[in-house]
Amino acid sequence: VMHGQLRSAGKLVGGVHIGRTKRVLSEGELRVLLPWAASRMPQLHHDITMLYLHTGLRGVEITGLRVEFVGEEADGWWITYPAHLLKMERDRDIVDHRVPLVGAALDIVKRRIGQAREGWLFWTDRGGVFRPYTQSGYATYIYDIQPNLSYKTRRQPDALCPVVKWSPHDLRRTARTLLGSMDCPEEVGEAIIGHKPREIVGAYNLHTY
Repeated sequence: VMHGQLRSAGKLVGGVHIGRTKRVLSEGELRVLLPWAASRMPQLHHDITMLYLHTGLRGVEITGLRVEFVGEEADGWWITYPAHLLKMERDRDIVDHRVPLVGAALDIVKRRIGQAREGWLFWTDRGGVFRPYTQSGYATYIYDIQPNLSYKTRRQPDALCPVVKWSPHDLRRTARTLLGSMDCPEEVGEAIIGHKPREIVGAYNLHTY
């Protein structure tokens, strides 16, 4: 009932609130993280990590991808994420989120389509029970591979991430920041990550990306 009306106290790490931090991974950190992730992360988690950075999608949108959301059109491959499944689905003027797929992102999505189960691109059968994989499952994994955050992790040292103190959503924020560093126009960058235009822009410019 109170959803969206209560202000968050911020992240909880080790039982202590650390505030509403906004973390962006630097280019130097990405140069360390990406080779490590390619060699050490399980394929499922590596694919999600790369799609965060290459598409700017939200975690629930990545793990919620289904075969029918992806297709080849006249100008290439696209994800069309249905409006009713988006975070802002209660906004009356929300539209489907369109995401172009090229390069590494396209390779990942095509491969996962070939491995899809019951239409889901991201799934697990851990424990012998099939179920769609979730953003919370990925977040738990990212938490557990960071030695400074994990509670007495049982992972071997080479399975611990060399880049610390980051969350899945920080990857999305990093993707948006990198767009800005490349002089991507503000309205294009916001459209890429699926943010609603400011009210005045939305009222007078009805073009959808």
